[in-house]
Amino acid sequence: MSAGSKSGIPASLHLQTIQALRGIAALSVILFHTFHQWYGHVRWPGEPVTIFGGGLPACGWIGVDIFFGISGFVIAWAHFKDIGRPEMSQRYALRRFLRIIPLYWVLVALKILSYSLLGSWGDDPASPGARVVNSIFFLPGSMVIGVAWTLSFEMLFYVLFGFAIVLPRQFAFAGLFLWIGGIFILPGLNLGAGHPLQFAWSPYNLEFLFGVLAAWIASRAPLSGGVLRSCLLLVTGVSMYAGYWQLCLGQGFVPMNEVPVLWDKLVFGAANCFIMLGLVGMERRGVLKVPSWIALVGAASYSIYLLHNEVLTVIAKAGNHFGIGSQGRSVVFYQCLMLASSLVAVGVGLLCHFFLELPLMARCRAMVARSCSPSTSGVHQA
Repeated sequence: MSAGSKSGIPASLHLQTIQALRGIAALSVILFHTFHQWYGHVRWPGEPVTIFGGGLPACGWIGVDIFFGISGFVIAWAHFKDIGRPEMSQRYALRRFLRIIPLYWVLVALKILSYSLLGSWGDDPASPGARVVNSIFFLPGSMVIGVAWTLSFEMLFYVLFGFAIVLPRQFAFAGLFLWIGGIFILPGLNLGAGHPLQFAWSPYNLEFLFGVLAAWIASRAPLSGGVLRSCLLLVTGVSMYAGYWQLCLGQGFVPMNEVPVLWDKLVFGAANCFIMLGLVGMERRGVLKVPSWIALVGAASYSIYLLHNEVLTVIAKAGNHFGIGSQGRSVVFYQCLMLASSLVAVGVGLLCHFFLELPLMARCRAMVARSCSPSTSGVHQA
């Protein structure tokens, strides 16, 4: 049985290159957090950037920017046809709920339980109550699971796309232009930290919109020819990331803290757009085959993302406790140690995906199928 028939999504909607890009984004974030967890808990020789000789993991935070672009692409790719069709809104909302919330809430509950058993909520200055409320309702701010701050932006995008489904198309597009306009005028408003518009009009939201743009272009691109064009798009997107890293971080020509966040996200959003168009174009023309292992990591990326930092924290603290960070060890030793830690984090995420996420989603879908009308019971992952 094909992947498409398993999930209910037509096979043409399944793009393995996008799934692989998810996997790459997840691995880059894991390397970034592995790097900082070990540096935070274990003393090693030399500056942290020397451990990987060029700061490879230090730029892994761009995985979050890639995730945002992918989310915009995937939602638009699966639901373009639903825009302006209010009757599809319940199905859309159920699909988003089942994809994001059940696993997340279970993991939040387990994290709260662990805090209660340990008698400590860590060193986060936010109150436990605020963190719990933020976590349950996806509000911006400190959360029980630290990396879940990104889900606040994900949910904002899902809600706004949902309005595009409910509202007539002309109102949806008018709202889109207002949103984009707000993002560009935000830097000149000098709003205080924590102002709601700092979140609603955050430049991070541009990355979702670039993903939507990539899906719109890809859905209209002809299948004949264009292999060279797809390769050039992919190379252009990768080069934009590499050039930005070299300009702002690698050589320090422009200090990172002096680059406006808006320009940050414009560069990353455009790079994501080029990369996804290149990958999709090459896949649809049959010139790019995705290795099964990276597609698997992509499929499990949600579980991996939510759990990896917790796993890495435990490993790094254990390393510190057992004296792994003692002086005299080689740089190669620390490189191997961090790579092994990353693999363990991926492994735990895969176990969570197969033994918690998938069964939980199946159970929830079955409950929805029993309680909803036939038009909304065919919910599936996207």
